[in-house]
Amino acid sequence: RQKLRVAPDLADRGEAALARRCVDWLGRARRAGAAVAGFEKTRAALGRGTLVAIVSAADASPSEDARLAGPDIPRLALLTRDELGQAFGRDALVHAGIVDRGWAARLAAEHARLAGFRGTAATAH
Repeated sequence: RQKLRVAPDLADRGEAALARRCVDWLGRARRAGAAVAGFEKTRAALGRGTLVAIVSAADASPSEDARLAGPDIPRLALLTRDELGQAFGRDALVHAGIVDRGWAARLAAEHARLAGFRGTAATAH
């Protein structure tokens, strides 16, 4: 029996890995045609009734975020602008939309894992 030694940055590394996983899933959804990038495309999907989930940057302004309010559409808001941008090959991105239920469910599951590290105040609502 030996003492267990835990690296002091273990939680930070876990959070970074979970965020990377969310970014990867979003990138896969984009390549599969299940995600759209940007405010206008997300709003257009909302207007067509094809939007299943909204992904907003955690550091988005509340007034800008409120412009995409949809009835009963879950909002995932834990990733930063830079992290969202990575998923879509951009420097930064504030809004993205998921237009496929299967992809939205998978992303919501990954988002819930990340919420355990980044706090429940920014979880899906």
